[in-house]
Amino acid sequence: MAKITKLLLKPLWDIKKRLSKIYIPKNYWKRRLQRFGTTSLKGVGNIVLSEEENKEKYEEAKHTFLELCDKFKIDFSNITVLEIGCGTGFYTNILQKCGCINYTGLDITSVLFPSLKKKYSNYRFLKRDITKYRPETKKYDLIVMIDVTQHITNDLKFRRAMANIRAALNDNGIFIVTSWLSDTEKQRTKYEIERTIEHFRSEFPDYQFTPKIKFRDKYIVAIHK
Repeated sequence: MAKITKLLLKPLWDIKKRLSKIYIPKNYWKRRLQRFGTTSLKGVGNIVLSEEENKEKYEEAKHTFLELCDKFKIDFSNITVLEIGCGTGFYTNILQKCGCINYTGLDITSVLFPSLKKKYSNYRFLKRDITKYRPETKKYDLIVMIDVTQHITNDLKFRRAMANIRAALNDNGIFIVTSWLSDTEKQRTKYEIERTIEHFRSEFPDYQFTPKIKFRDKYIVAIHK
């Protein structure tokens, strides 16, 4: 009887095994962030590195981000900010310390929202997929999208995400984004893809790009009118 049951269930196990190899962003990031929580950077950083190594890399990245913001002389207390992929709240914390008052954080999973809302009670957090969500009633002066674009592995969804960001950005707004900006597009893992600077230029044809700056293992650029 046990043998027959095993044979009957085998097709279901095979399907489950195949599905586990498919990258479904909302499911993948929910599991990953649940595993590490808000106190660890391994959940949003390099899962291969130690916690201390991730902290060191993130501290370097923080200074690079702030230096880029400083070039635009951003007054955080007087602008609307949208962060796409707020994750553990690493950059949320930086923005708060910079005096940001009007902040909205988007993430594809809400698993860490309870702790984020408790810590940043005056901020707004929304469970949204930027490849599908276009803010219709609000424009933002600064949109921050760090360590996210490489996880949008589908090119059509990438273009939709960029279109939604263009629609949400004020005329004089700034879009700060990171990517590997490789010479050619290539898949790294099931949940990571490398894109070129031209992928971004084609989505923001009438915009200026700052020179790319080394940012951990990637690059960071600001896109603006």
